Amino acid sequence: MLSLLKLQPFKGLYLFYQLISTVLIRLPIWVLTSIPKSWRPRPHWMMRRSVKLKVVRHMIALTTTIGPLKLVKDELERWTKVSQVISIGIPGYWQHKQGSTIEVAAPPMPGEKVIYNLHGGGYITFSAHPSDMIAAIARGLLQHVDSVHCVFSSEYRLSSGEGVRAQNPFPAALIDALAGYVYLVNTVKFDPADIILVGDSAGGNLALALTRYLIEHQNSGLGRPQTLKCLA
Repeated sequence: MLSLLKLQPFKGLYLFYQLISTVLIRLPIWVLTSIPKSWRPRPHWMMRRSVKLKVVRHMIALTTTIGPLKLVKDELERWTKVSQVISIGIPGYWQHKQGSTIEVAAPPMPGEKVIYNLHGGGYITFSAHPSDMIAAIARGLLQHVDSVHCVFSSEYRLSSGEGVRAQNPFPAALIDALAGYVYLVNTVKFDPADIILVGDSAGGNLALALTRYLIEHQNSGLGRPQTLKCLA
């Protein structure tokens, strides 16, 4: 909230107002209106489930109203408009050391390191999925880097075609890599200083481009990864 107030003060103040009004006004009303079973979305639901549904719906509506925090800026924003690249949802995959009891996307322990892995393939092939051949690199990192217990590998859109008919042109892959980094920092809550950014081949180029973007836009509130490692 404090970082949002600094970067986008009006949006931050609006969210602060929404937080206070939800806790002091909406939440008590939602609890009271969920007491009668006939007023719940399903009569057999527990009151807690009914209230939780209303909270989630309000959060979704709020997200739609305010829109996302603007993280694509300056030259990258211009290239995005020129190439007509839009934001989409992309999958990411966690791999843990063998025998680990860490839950997927669990909040990190203080000082815990994570490898953010970007796969190679010339921007036209391979996948971050653990079943893909190239995922052996992530497994090897887990096996040989004692201080790291989990690796997060993010997909990014692959390019195909040429000229104006090209699919997923630059900077689609960079925007997707940025989305994975934002997920680690803002959702899972890793400290940027605990993120080790690794990429092989084209993934190494993408990791370098992502690091450069984060360094050039340090006012984004995302920090920058502790280490950058590009594999041939």
